[in-house]
Amino acid sequence: MCFQSFIVRTGRLTILIDACTGNDKERPARPDWHRQQKPYLQTMAATGVTPEQIDLVLCTHLHADHVGWNTRLVDGRWVPTFPNAKYLFHTREYEYWERSHREARAAGREIPNHGSFADSVLPVVETGQAQFVPADHEIEPGVHLEAAYGHTPGACLLHARNAAGHAVFIGDA
Repeated sequence: MCFQSFIVRTGRLTILIDACTGNDKERPARPDWHRQQKPYLQTMAATGVTPEQIDLVLCTHLHADHVGWNTRLVDGRWVPTFPNAKYLFHTREYEYWERSHREARAAGREIPNHGSFADSVLPVVETGQAQFVPADHEIEPGVHLEAAYGHTPGACLLHARNAAGHAVFIGDA
């Protein structure tokens, strides 16, 4: 399996697309992800981008392998990795996972999606950095979302278009 993020720079924004699996996450059912220690932030810095420079984080969907670096462990707490960023979550996708998480906890069932909603999504919401958007959200002219339902109930694509061309970032669509 390949896990990757993309960085798109527009005239005014630096956008991170999908935040991979993350370090220190409790994922015992996925040994390759469990408490991993990868040089993700160092690799990002080698491209000339620091966490502070990210303006927007877009998760194409909220599976554990797309939200992990939304947060990092600091003094025993999960905090947003990208302190100046807004995190865009498709409203339908967020509501589905929030409901699944809440219902599993209430019923004493295993938390879905390896617990990633609790450690990689909710801390972002709690800091007020989350922005809930519709599937056809326009970030700025030439950069917009499109629904790609199927892999998850609210998965979306990101289109980025300029004079040089058109790219589509598809997540797991």
